[in-house]
Amino acid sequence: VSLSRVPSLMYGIFSGLVIGGTPVVFKRIEKFDSTSFPFLVIGGLLVYLVSILGSGPGKEAVLNHNAASLLYDVFAGFFGAAAMVLPGLSGAFILLIMGEYTRAIAALRHFDFVIIVVLGVGVILGIVFVSRLMKFLMKRFRSQTFAFLLGLMIGSLPDLFTRPGSNSNVLQIIIGLVSGLAISYLLSMFEKKTE
Repeated sequence: VSLSRVPSLMYGIFSGLVIGGTPVVFKRIEKFDSTSFPFLVIGGLLVYLVSILGSGPGKEAVLNHNAASLLYDVFAGFFGAAAMVLPGLSGAFILLIMGEYTRAIAALRHFDFVIIVVLGVGVILGIVFVSRLMKFLMKRFRSQTFAFLLGLMIGSLPDLFTRPGSNSNVLQIIIGLVSGLAISYLLSMFEKKTE
């Protein structure tokens, strides 16, 4: 609801959260050298391409149950859940850049259990698969993995800043950006205390 009413503010907050999270991920790269830099570039290009190509089912098909839309729900749920497992990324943000966020919120508001269940299947598959994959990658390719994650975060910023389009409000973007940075800082402080 807030995303449609004040898009500049919300996308500003998302941008602030991403920018605020980049130092946390960068610190976890043990060796930032020629072996890890290509993975940063690949991650950045990948999320940038997804933001361009991943338009989701579209506004006219927000609650449609056709095969293409439901299959896309599974993929979006998978990658959204995968982001929850990965440090520095948000599942809601991945749904956002894939064009699935509005459909997911609409399904919850209208109690559309078909879409909710299909999304849930994707979420479960994403959590199970990516959590196992991350354990393997962290042991074998720690620096490259975090470099890739950092690339995903950096590559998402152009899309976030341009999402409001003609409805852009510079003041709201700045307020959202500062708020997102503050929230990210507080979360990092909380994480340090819990560790």
